[in-house]
This record gives sequence, C-alpha cells and structure tokens, in this order.
Amino acid sequence: MPHFRTSLLREAGGWDPYNVTEDADLGVRLARLGFSVGVIDSTTFEEAPAGLIAWTKQRTRWMKGWMQTFLVHMRNPLKLAGDLGPIAGFGFIGTVVANLTAPLLHPAAIGFVIWQARSGIFLAGSDPLTATVAAIASANLVFGYIAALLCAGVGTYRRPMGGLAAHLVLTPFYWLLSAVAFILAAFDLVRRPHFWAKTEHGTARANAPVALRRKRPARVAYR
Repeated sequence: MPHFRTSLLREAGGWDPYNVTEDADLGVRLARLGFSVGVIDSTTFEEAPAGLIAWTKQRTRWMKGWMQTFLVHMRNPLKLAGDLGPIAGFGFIGTVVANLTAPLLHPAAIGFVIWQARSGIFLAGSDPLTATVAAIASANLVFGYIAALLCAGVGTYRRPMGGLAAHLVLTPFYWLLSAVAFILAAFDLVRRPHFWAKTEHGTARANAPVALRRKRPARVAYR
C-alpha cells in the first residue's frame, strides 16, 4: 500500500484517473520531479488472486497500465531523459520494455529450445556465432528458471507456506499464461483503454495457512 505526503501528491498532479496502474505512473512522475520512492520493510498480507479468471484480469490490467504509462511518458523522450537522467531513464525504459516483451519472448524461447532438441542441433548451429547465441539463450532460460524458483522457495520457507512448495513446478506454465495476459492487454488498450477490470479479494482467506488467517469474518472487496 503506497503512502505519500499530501503536498507531494498534489505537486505531482495527483492520481491519473485514466491509468489502470496509477501507482506506476505516479512513481515515474515523482521521480521526474526529483523525488525518490522507498520500500517499507513490513508485511501487508495482500491476497493474490485465487483463481485463473481473477489472475488473468489482474495481469491484463497491470500490463495495460504499463503500456499506458510507457506511452504517456515517452511522448517526449528527450524531456523524459532530462528529467530522470540517463541512468534512471534507461532503467525506466528497460524495466517497462522487459516486463512487456518477456511474456512473448518466453514461449518463443521454449519453442526454439524444443525445436532444437527435436532437430538434433541443441546448443549447436551451422557456424560458431549461431551456436554461441543458441547456448547463451538456452542458458539464460535455464538459469532464469533456477533463479525464480530459488526466490520463490526462499519465500515459502520464510513464511509458514511450506505446503505451497510443490506448486513451484508449475512456474513455467504460470509464466506462459503471462503471454495470454499480454495479448488481452494489447487488445484492451485499443478497445477500452480506461476500463478497470477489478480484482476480487477475500475469496481465498479461508484457504490460507492458519498463521496467516484473519480472525474476523471474511469480506469480499474489490480493488
């Protein structure tokens, strides 16, 4: 949950009512004004979507909002670079582009690796350059999985969620679903750019680990 000083929020222009990831847009605007954003070391216990439909709506909304944020702030790239500085400007562009292209590159990379393996030319090529590119791409895919699984595994260990560890094997399929969310977000950006697909909260509270359950009765809220 973000916290702001009211004076800074007003100076930045307030929330953008037309951006469906208004916090991302506001963070960039604050940075362009010279302010910094930090993270409080605390626990929010915010619930993740409990079902596929709810998850798809949330990810579609997030990706559409990143597209909106990128398009808004890239209307004048030179001014953006001047406001943020070259390093922060590159970081903003790289982060958004990576978040938006990764969902499409991931299934393409998996398909490429499978095609190579079935063709008998895995980690090989007709020339040294092709073989090197294939090796780097495959290694990046493998080590990317390992890093993500390790981070998720540490998270389940540090919280009383050991029962969720078995679900980590589904990570590749989970990432593949991001490609579906990206496609839906792209269509949504054109058809209804300001539509807010709300996420239902409170439905999975009864299924949470005992240590994380709230004692008060569950209530359904929308965000």
